[in-house]
Amino acid sequence: MTDETVKEPINAHKVAETERMKVMPALFGMRFAQVEQTVYQLMDRLCSTYQGGQWELYTLSNSSFYMAPRRADKLLIEWDGNGFTGEMSADAAGIVACLFTYSALSFQGCETCGDMYHLLLDYAEQHPEASLIFSAID
Repeated sequence: MTDETVKEPINAHKVAETERMKVMPALFGMRFAQVEQTVYQLMDRLCSTYQGGQWELYTLSNSSFYMAPRRADKLLIEWDGNGFTGEMSADAAGIVACLFTYSALSFQGCETCGDMYHLLLDYAEQHPEASLIFSAID
């Protein structure tokens, strides 16, 4: 008999257009603009073909949050920090950019980002592209 803990699924909910301006300030307080800008900058570093555009915002049932480019095509993600190169959905790429952002900002004293990092990792474990996400951030 194994002693495995069954985790409840974590659900993502796309933020409605009417709520977009409220969600990040509610989650990150005065740091919301820094979080948003850092995600965009990281995506620019991660994907040479990324040239801006609209993003989707997602709240998670475990109280975390991520954002992802609003694109249907796969993105080639490259990270020289660990030699990762791989194609993934815009959703998975957004999770990667948010994880890098939360990690970096947590080391600059953003406790909320540290919490968000761990909660988003929990969600990433159940994502269909979990192996790519974890390879990218390893």
